[in-house]
Amino acid sequence: MADISKINAVAIGSVAKLDGVTASNIAKVNGLVFSSAPAFLLDTYTGAAAAYSVRRLNSQYTGAAMRVREDSGDTETDIGFDASGNLDTAAIATHCGSASGYVSKWYGQEATGGTGSGNDAEQTTEGSQPQIYDGSTVITENGKPAVHFDTAISHFRLSKIDTINTVFFVYTPGVMNRVIEIPNTASNKIVFHVAMTVSNSRTFVSFPDSTNNVVTCDYETSISGQRLVSSYDNSNSFLDGSAFASNGNGFFPKRTTYATIGIRGDGAQFGSIMHMQEVILYDTDHSSAHTTIETDINNYFSIY
Repeated sequence: MADISKINAVAIGSVAKLDGVTASNIAKVNGLVFSSAPAFLLDTYTGAAAAYSVRRLNSQYTGAAMRVREDSGDTETDIGFDASGNLDTAAIATHCGSASGYVSKWYGQEATGGTGSGNDAEQTTEGSQPQIYDGSTVITENGKPAVHFDTAISHFRLSKIDTINTVFFVYTPGVMNRVIEIPNTASNKIVFHVAMTVSNSRTFVSFPDSTNNVVTCDYETSISGQRLVSSYDNSNSFLDGSAFASNGNGFFPKRTTYATIGIRGDGAQFGSIMHMQEVILYDTDHSSAHTTIETDINNYFSIY
């Protein structure tokens, strides 16, 4: 074996087993290093209820990143990832050309399977679709592609989300941001809500108490720049890795209508102007891992 670099013209890197020993357990054969698949965030921190990003998050998800519509002929195409696991911006430019590009679906990467197998964030109404391409280039924030919400009605619907326990998202606030919301329209109360108000220039998280009344935790007095926000147990909020608020109720009522990204979920026209780059939602408690998940996200987006 020491003098063999190929077996039947098949490169060593393509061989799964050698004499019953898995290739992953062999460091080198005659100086040839076996490459291993990269570990993505959701490979380690499994169990997400929904996950959307401009990067690959899960090696078990083999589908596209998003579906993009160009507004000249209104044709749509699925856009995947490049060889480095980043959103394939070249494919977006090729599809859109001199037209603007809008996202009709942001595919959920939490699933094992291909395109459409996850909890997709969707928008079928063209005038409500967030933008990804401005007619000449992909929209970016801090050097990474960004989905741009630019009207009071641009948003996605997440029909399969019932509860949220732990949430992470990367966004750049503009004005009146309804970032993520799970409403309970039966009692006209908000189940989970992250937003920014123009009136007091604060970003805040709202949680329900045990009687489904909203408890609001203000936690950011600055509204500018790219932000990593996380929250867990419907009680604790973090901004750029630092704790900002806790109300300690930990109550999880279920939705009675669809959850949303970018607009108030009860149908009222309170929307967003913002950039969104990554959203990861867990319906189970991931508080013990929130620091390392934040580190992974920050390492990619270079937020703080």
